[in-house]
Amino acid sequence: MSSSSGIFYLMGQTGTYLELASASPGTNVTTWHYTGSSAQQWNLTAYNGPSSVMYTVQNVYTSTYITYSTVENPGVFLTQSLTPFDWYFQPYENGYAISSTDTFELAWNVDQGSSGDNNPVIMYACCDVWTLYSITNTSSSSFTAAPTSATSLSPSSPTSSSNSSTSSSSSGSSTSSTNVPLIVGLSVGVTAGVIIVLGTLLWICCRRGSQHRTWGISKLLEGFKGKAAA
Repeated sequence: MSSSSGIFYLMGQTGTYLELASASPGTNVTTWHYTGSSAQQWNLTAYNGPSSVMYTVQNVYTSTYITYSTVENPGVFLTQSLTPFDWYFQPYENGYAISSTDTFELAWNVDQGSSGDNNPVIMYACCDVWTLYSITNTSSSSFTAAPTSATSLSPSSPTSSSNSSTSSSSSGSSTSSTNVPLIVGLSVGVTAGVIIVLGTLLWICCRRGSQHRTWGISKLLEGFKGKAAA
């Protein structure tokens, strides 16, 4: 795979993020839900190893390196050290497997596959999938298999979807309030038009009724006059 150095978040397949919360010697590397803190940020430095590119993985918060004290001993915890330690990154499924040897017989695994907080990371039979999210990428090439490694994009914060919903709701309310005066105006206009039409029709009917009554009275008077003359 091509080399890439920079600062990354490393997310395990359980959805939790690699973290080192203390600089005390021998502290275990653990996983936590995303916080975005420097304790979850890792500086990956690439260089050419004996068979392929290798990396040191240094925590931004503690400035210490992820190490593995007993080579090829399954179940041993990953810890921190002031001394750099070499790791292989191999494209695997939609992310990477990470191992101390290029055979990848043992690799980074979240202990018990737990998605809770404060779970240690151990060397175990291959392999958990780790996804890399680039914060800064200092090389021209990038991790070939990481879905978002080519972009400087951190994972979404837990509140991003709720903020989006609030924004949409506010926009909808604004649109509704804007339409109310228009609806009221149209209703008043239509009502006034109906009243005018009905008034006109009523006036016409009254005029016609008055004319018929006048004609009938004239005929009646003519009849009386005729009888009187006879």
